[in-house]
Amino acid sequence: METIERVDRPAAPDDDAPHLLVIDDDT
Repeated sequence: METIERVDRPAAPDDDAPHLLVIDDDT
């Protein structure tokens, strides 16, 4: 999941990190 997060937003702040993580996990 960490790899996907980085690919989606390499410079995403911690605030966006949880948001992307939830979407990836749900998908």
